[in-house]
Amino acid sequence: MDTYKNNLDKFCRMKMAKLVVILFAMIRYIFILFVLFLFIGCNTSVGPKSDLTTILVDKTRNDESGEFNSFFKFSHYVPLKVNDSALISKIRKIKIYEDIIYILDEKYNKIIAFDSLGNYIRQYNHLGQGPGEYSGLRDFDIQNDTLYLLGKFSPTVLKYGLSDDKFYGEDIVQKSIGIKVLPDRSYALNLGLGRADNEKSKSYNSYAVYHSDSLVYKNIPFNKHLLGHIYSFGEGHNTFYNYSDSIFTYFPFNDTVYVVNPEKGTLKPYLSVSLNKKKIEPDMSKEEVEQLMKELTPSIFSLYKWDDYMCCSFYDDDDLRRYLIFSTSGTILFCGNFNIDENKLPVRMVTYDSEQPHSQMLSILYPQELLYSYKKYGDSSNLLKDICSNINEEDNPVLVFYDFILK
Repeated sequence: MDTYKNNLDKFCRMKMAKLVVILFAMIRYIFILFVLFLFIGCNTSVGPKSDLTTILVDKTRNDESGEFNSFFKFSHYVPLKVNDSALISKIRKIKIYEDIIYILDEKYNKIIAFDSLGNYIRQYNHLGQGPGEYSGLRDFDIQNDTLYLLGKFSPTVLKYGLSDDKFYGEDIVQKSIGIKVLPDRSYALNLGLGRADNEKSKSYNSYAVYHSDSLVYKNIPFNKHLLGHIYSFGEGHNTFYNYSDSIFTYFPFNDTVYVVNPEKGTLKPYLSVSLNKKKIEPDMSKEEVEQLMKELTPSIFSLYKWDDYMCCSFYDDDDLRRYLIFSTSGTILFCGNFNIDENKLPVRMVTYDSEQPHSQMLSILYPQELLYSYKKYGDSSNLLKDICSNINEEDNPVLVFYDFILK
C-alpha cells in the first residue's frame, strides 16, 4: 500500500512539474509575441495608407474656370526689373527670405535677388569647373544667412555666405532633384526616381537625409524599372514646402503627401491625393511598369496649404494642366482649369518657398501674354492697363500674388 501511495505521489509531482513547464513556456511565448508587436509598431516609419484621409480625384470633372474668383482675391503684383545681370530666361525656383525674392534661373544656372518691389539687388553665379563651382544648378535653400546650392550633375551641396557670397565649403550627398536644409543643418533630399544605393544589394528610394557627408535615413522605395525617369512640371516647381511650421514633400507615382520631421528628417504620411485607380508597385515587372507609365498621372505638383484647405496642380490624360482645391478632411471644392481672374489677368499658379506660416498664391506672367490680354481686355481692366503701361516684350516676368478666400 505504501509503495502504491509513493508511486502515485511521484506521478502527481511529475505531472505538476510538466504543467508548470508548459505554463512558463506559454507565458514566455506570449511575452515574445508582445515584444515583437511593440517593436514592429515602434519601428514603422511610414504608416499604412488606409489610415489616411484620401482625396479621390475624378479627372473628368471640369468646374467653371470663373470660380477662381470664389477662392482667390488679387493682392499685389511685382514687376521684376530687367538689366544685363537680371535677365530671367526660365524660372526653376522662387524663395522669399526676409522680404528678398531669390529666383533660380534654370537656363543661366544662377540665382538672382530682387527686393519686394522687384528692384535688382545682386546675383549668385558660380558656374565652372573649379573648387566651389558647379557645372549645373538644380536647387537651393537658405538658412541662417547661408546659401546652400545643390549641384545638378554632381552630388554636392556648396555653401556660401548670403551677404558676401563667400565660399564656406561643400558636402557630398546623393544626386537629388530637391533639397531642404533642416534646423540642425542636415539635408533632406528628394531623390525623385533618380538614385539607387551603391551597394551589392541595391535599394531604390526616393528620399534620403544626410548629416554633413553621412547618410542617416532613407525611405520611400520605388520600382527599380522607374529608375532615371524625370518629369517636368514647369516653372517654380518645388519638392519641399513650408506651411504652418510643417515641411511637406511628395514623390512621382506616389499618391501620398508626407510631413518631414524637422529634427530627424523622418517622414510621416499626411494625406493621399488619389489620381489613379492603378498603382505601380515595387515588385511589378518591367512590362507592367512601362505600360502603367503611359496610363497614369505621375504626380500632383505646386502644392499650397491654407489652414484646413489645400491646392495643387496635375496634368490630365490630355496633358492639360488642371487645378485641385480640397479640404484636408477629404472634400473636393474645385477641379478644373483657371484661365483669367476678375481683372482679366491670366492665371499660371506656381509655388514658392517662404519661412512665413501662411503664403499667398503666386502666379507668374510673361510680358507677351500680358500684352496680348491687354489688347483683348484692356478697356475693361484698369489693373491690366496699369501693369502693361510699364512693360515691353523683352522684360522679365511679373509676379502676381493672391489671397486665398472662400466667398
